Amino acid sequence: MSKVKRWLVCALMCVLLANCVVVTSANAASPLISISAPSGSVGNVVSVTIDTLVDDTITDGRLEIRYDPLALTYEGLAKGGAWSSSTSVVTSVNDSREGEIIFAFTGDSPAAKGTIFTVYFRVVEAEKSVVKVVGSQSYVNPNEDGASLDVSATVDGTVPPSAGGIGGGGGITGASSVFTDLNYTGEFQEAIDYMVYHKIMNGVSADRFAPQSTMTRAMMVTILYRAANEPVYDGGMPFTDVPEGAYYYDAVRWAVGAGVTLGTTDTTFSPSAKLTREQIVTFLYRYAELKGMSLGDQADLSAFTDLASVHSYAMDAMTWGVGQGIIKGVSPTTINPRGSATRAQVAVMLYRFLMNTH
Repeated sequence: MSKVKRWLVCALMCVLLANCVVVTSANAASPLISISAPSGSVGNVVSVTIDTLVDDTITDGRLEIRYDPLALTYEGLAKGGAWSSSTSVVTSVNDSREGEIIFAFTGDSPAAKGTIFTVYFRVVEAEKSVVKVVGSQSYVNPNEDGASLDVSATVDGTVPPSAGGIGGGGGITGASSVFTDLNYTGEFQEAIDYMVYHKIMNGVSADRFAPQSTMTRAMMVTILYRAANEPVYDGGMPFTDVPEGAYYYDAVRWAVGAGVTLGTTDTTFSPSAKLTREQIVTFLYRYAELKGMSLGDQADLSAFTDLASVHSYAMDAMTWGVGQGIIKGVSPTTINPRGSATRAQVAVMLYRFLMNTH
């Protein structure tokens, strides 16, 4: 590499590392983030793979890798096979902030479709291991002004490529297409695809998802039970209205034993009872507490004129849910805590919960 080229590379690094603005473009092709981890990965090294989906596009750019330092330790970075073997990829890592790595990179020639980098972490606590990758790339085509990337993926060996709905890889996008009663786009589509792909939510039949059906107590505990990977719980069943053999039997037994929910009386669970918005958020809040997740910021709900309608048992959950962006107002001034929620709406709430919390 000539002295002039080396000087230009160094100057590029300084500019990229100093610039914290993520440039976005609706026309540019976003790279694909994939993630891999072995089962039972505590103590093992796992990898976050950064791929590009288009040939000859990425030459240089900037990425931020954010992670929970209590759950992961950064082990290093490797150049991917998408770069030409003769290409020298120069990286400059800034790891001065705990839990965040910023590195800029540049190559002598554009990368082909495939892996551009693999970042390695050692897992300290698998259940809380979340990696967020944020970045902007520069393109060969001067008419393209870059692509934004904002993906969250769980490092526990269960999340396949394209977690978070980016791109079409990994089979998540379109996972719910087997159902004939779905016609959603945007976040609703991403959420339902994610829930169906990971078997957290199933259809009510082979070809119906019933997105507008109201969520019941039995459905909700079953969803959380699946999200928790169906833990074994050997406790008894205190409720007379939960028959052995019901699809929700093990889920109810686990949820009550783990403190995620109570019965409606000492002897009844009311599995067919419809859930309100505040009850759904309370389920999620207690589940987060059970899993030892970071509860994050609490919101100020004073702007909602129907705040007095929130039951006292649900107040902490609602301030947490709004603060985390899991539940939003039905209008700028109303939160409608006692209103019902559909299966599609619950899919979105749970999707936000899984993407936004540790």
